[in-house]
Amino acid sequence: MQHTLSPWARRWVALVAVPLAALACRDAQFDATVRRALLCEECVEGQVAALVAYGDMAVPRMVNELRGPSQADVLQHQRLVAAEWQAIRVRRTQLDSAHLASDSTAVATRASAALVTSYQKQVLYVLYRIGTPKAKLAIRAAFAADSAVAGTILKPAARAMADSLRRL
Repeated sequence: MQHTLSPWARRWVALVAVPLAALACRDAQFDATVRRALLCEECVEGQVAALVAYGDMAVPRMVNELRGPSQADVLQHQRLVAAEWQAIRVRRTQLDSAHLASDSTAVATRASAALVTSYQKQVLYVLYRIGTPKAKLAIRAAFAADSAVAGTILKPAARAMADSLRRL
């Protein structure tokens, strides 16, 4: 016996499943836009503008992203920096060791802290560019929350940026 859907069931599937699939694609597209805009070191304005175009829909995600990049992104960044540092050390062995840190792990750790700061500042910039009352409230709330827990959320440079932006 072959099971087929009635015309009504097919319409119901078309009305429910197709929008859900489109929503899933939009979420994947939004996630990709967030990653491109926030992890970009030398990005052009287009990536930020694509994220700003989401408007208030992006604000909750941006607030969540203030915690910094994912651990996987930080580890990947550390591996890349350590590998690049080793390559530089090999090419520049004639330099005095006092000018170059001997431990690529220490260099990668410092670079990761810079990545987190840059990421947080980019999130604050996106919130500022969204510019809606909800986005401005998110900036003020991030600064207030960071102040309440003695600066444990935002890196110092990101905290200073939040302080400046909340006053605008």
